[in-house]
Amino acid sequence: MTTADTPSDRAPIDLAKNLELLRAGLPWVTVKADERIPFFKSIERAQVDGDIAPFVALVSHLIHGAITEVNAASTRRRTR
Repeated sequence: MTTADTPSDRAPIDLAKNLELLRAGLPWVTVKADERIPFFKSIERAQVDGDIAPFVALVSHLIHGAITEVNAASTRRRTR
C-alpha cells in the first residue's frame, strides 16, 4: 500500500478531495492523524477492489464532523 507520509506528500490528495467537496457545496474536511491509515486503506480498496463503500463511509463521517463543528461555532457566536 502506498501512503503519504509527509504533509507535502498529502497536499495534492487533500487539495483534490476538498476541491470536490467544495464544488458539491460541502465543507472542507481534514483527515486527522488517527484517521489517515483508514483513509488511505479505503482509497486503496476502492482502486484495487472497486469497493467504494469504505471510502464513502469515511468521507461521510468527516463531512458530518465538519458540519457539527461549523454548527457549534455558529452557536457560540450567537450566544456572545
